[in-house]
Amino acid sequence: MRNNVQSVLFYSIILLSTIPARSAGPAVILDSLSGSAEVQRAGSTQWVSIRQDEKLYNNDIVRIIQGGVGRLRWPDKTVAFMRGGSQVLVNIGTNREKNKLLNYATVFMGSVFFIIKKALPGKRKEEMRMYTPTSVITIRGTSFAVGVEAETGLTSVKVICGTIRVGCIQKGVSAFLGAPSKTVIERETDPIVTSALLTADLDSLRLWVPRDVIDFEVATHLAQGRRDRLIISGNMDEKCIILPFTNASKYGGAWDIGHAVPRMLATRLLSAYSRLNITAIDSASPAPADAAAKAKARFVISGTVTFFDIVNHAEITVRADEYHERSIGRISIDLFIFDAEEKAEVYTATVSGEQTGRKNNQNSWNTIGEMPFDLENGEFASSIVGGALDQALDAAVEKVSNALYR
Repeated sequence: MRNNVQSVLFYSIILLSTIPARSAGPAVILDSLSGSAEVQRAGSTQWVSIRQDEKLYNNDIVRIIQGGVGRLRWPDKTVAFMRGGSQVLVNIGTNREKNKLLNYATVFMGSVFFIIKKALPGKRKEEMRMYTPTSVITIRGTSFAVGVEAETGLTSVKVICGTIRVGCIQKGVSAFLGAPSKTVIERETDPIVTSALLTADLDSLRLWVPRDVIDFEVATHLAQGRRDRLIISGNMDEKCIILPFTNASKYGGAWDIGHAVPRMLATRLLSAYSRLNITAIDSASPAPADAAAKAKARFVISGTVTFFDIVNHAEITVRADEYHERSIGRISIDLFIFDAEEKAEVYTATVSGEQTGRKNNQNSWNTIGEMPFDLENGEFASSIVGGALDQALDAAVEKVSNALYR
């Protein structure tokens, strides 16, 4: 049995090691630590102590000593709480062709609680994956707990919010697992036998994951469930319109961002919630109340693009032996939601996106400004402006949907 476990672990490590090892660059941060932790750096067999706020790079292995709890944070805001006795292999790198951050992790043993806020339904994204000796888990924006037995590799999965796809490595089968449910993956069984998540399961997580974290994820699941029931029942007759946005940024190029961004937001909302009654209109009334009355809509979304630009940034190392220049695509939008029934503005939020690349002609306005302003266009979508816009729209969908159907 031990030989089988070792062979699967070796398989997982080889699969994950396709991302080149780096001693610098993208990193995962141990941003909270109670007790002690150790790290085995890539290429080393020695365990050394690691402190809070230290960085973990590609192919580093981190373990939390029994009795402690650590929290890892990825650049895309993915969070993992590690219980004492847990061991995780970190894989993080950049797909240079797509300028995308790739995140993977392997839980060798112990208990880890993941919170991933990423891809929305109906939208192609780079997926984060998590491995154990017996399973591979594909993640699309969710929170779940993983427990791995060191000797057998038996894996338990408990989904608190969202949906994941669980695959059995040895049998080559997979199944979707939605909240609130759980399953166990062994070598000779398919991961399709699920059961309901119980109060006792949540209470056991609260023993080492902060209570407010678990409670927030449960509340998020319940809120999402309410929105889904509204969609399924068709009780979505409260129409929402999106007005053209005001361009208060310094951008003065050929793109009509004031009209295009609202249309993109409407399309993405409809992709996430197909029966949502929402429309972007091309003409703006003097006031949201007038726009609502004219369109016979309850909600009116308006916005102001406050920042839409490429910023050049230079940095030099402490020893002054390395100099780097970066170009950063940055976008920031203020959103406002007017409720005609309450005759008042009921929600405001600021969403933003940021994508970094090398300072070169490819990442300049001279090149990007000539592209079509369309995230369905692969060239624009992979640019630093397209990446920043993609992030901002993701955040806007989450904010708007939570506000409309809270």
